Amino acid sequence: LRERFGDDVAARHSGLAAGERCRVHEAAAEGRIRVVVGPRSAIFAPMRDLGLVVVDEEHEGSYKQDERPRYHARHVAMIRARLARSLMILGSATPDLESWRNAEDGRYRLFSLSDRPVGALPKVEIVDMRGRFSADGFSPDLLREMDGSLDRGRQVILYYNRRGFARILQCVNCGDAVLCPHCDIALTVHLRPRRLLCHYCGFSRPAPEECPSCGGPDFLPAGSGTEKIEVGLSAHFPEARILRLDQDTTRRRGSHREILAAFAAGEADILVGTQMIAKGHHFPGVDLVGVVSADDGLFLPDFRAQERAFQLLTQVAGRTGRVDPGTVVFQTFQPEHPLIRAAAVHDYKGFAGQELSQRRALDYPPHRRLLRIGLSGRRLGDVDEAAGILSELLHSALDGGSIEILGPAPAVFARLGNRYRHQMLIKGSLGLEQKAWLADCLRRLGRLKRGVDAVLDFDPVGLY
Repeated sequence: LRERFGDDVAARHSGLAAGERCRVHEAAAEGRIRVVVGPRSAIFAPMRDLGLVVVDEEHEGSYKQDERPRYHARHVAMIRARLARSLMILGSATPDLESWRNAEDGRYRLFSLSDRPVGALPKVEIVDMRGRFSADGFSPDLLREMDGSLDRGRQVILYYNRRGFARILQCVNCGDAVLCPHCDIALTVHLRPRRLLCHYCGFSRPAPEECPSCGGPDFLPAGSGTEKIEVGLSAHFPEARILRLDQDTTRRRGSHREILAAFAAGEADILVGTQMIAKGHHFPGVDLVGVVSADDGLFLPDFRAQERAFQLLTQVAGRTGRVDPGTVVFQTFQPEHPLIRAAAVHDYKGFAGQELSQRRALDYPPHRRLLRIGLSGRRLGDVDEAAGILSELLHSALDGGSIEILGPAPAVFARLGNRYRHQMLIKGSLGLEQKAWLADCLRRLGRLKRGVDAVLDFDPVGLY
């Protein structure tokens, strides 16, 4: 944007020092900056004479802020554009299903790009992994394609959305996994540095000498992660230069940009990483993308799981074929799954139609509004009691007609950071009086059960 518009452009994001953010803020308010670029917080820049709001990759779940104040940047952008009487553009190759339905219903104007701006869409090969055991996660088909790309002097991207070396450390004798003491989650095995780590609360410890359950001395790292993929690649391709992009390799400030710049400059042959490699990067040297586990995430207990999986597969596939013809390999144990098939032929419309019909049958968004109430506390008995009280109030006042109440039930992750978590879901649109009544209920519940926190999350986008 600076190449196009010069000094009228500024970035605003959390990586800037407070003084830098303040200067951007003031320059925008005074009209000295006319284009502001940034993540969700950039929507609050005090632009003078706002004429255009662009939400790029509008399907991204990270536009929803989960801390107070809770908001969705796409919704805030709509309100700002409406108040300023300006144009708003939502851009995505895999639109959020709410946005897609709004376009189908005529609330938005739909403009479809019939041709890809850079290169042709890559061909996708589906590799059936059923009945195949691979200790390092690579099928012969994927290794053959990688051999060909590297022999041609081209680059390869491997996508696996799990960081660390192994998902769990499992006792060979009794089969128990080493768990986080603060969460109902198994600890992930990491090699560099060597440790067990909880990816939710950050708890870290060395590997135990003996099993906490049976006292056995032998453990087996089970499952896989990007560290293990990197080690396996080094064994198969000892001459290849390999980079890894995940949360572990990008902790140092500026390391994210350094890794991407090195790969873009041809200083590495293979880039392996989590979903960080799937978003928006332009690497002309890449002619192969491998998805180690294409069905990862398909069966999460979340009504948006299929949508998120399709978006990630489509986005990561788009990293190849941007100049010369490219190839994508989906390794999967679900080769006939409609989502895998739709992603393989780049059929967003087909996927959206099928997914929307399922949402309609189950009364989930975008066909019905959804409100999540999350309850958490350090004592399970307090949370159970608060959930029971709230459930009785909600069912007596709201249930029936156009409103449906689900729960209470333990959250998907029932304990995180030493806090027990329950949730309730309300399907349907609440009026202003009902919302005010609900907020008052939660305030009174907070006074009654002081150890329990309550969260109202309108239009939730992820797991709780």
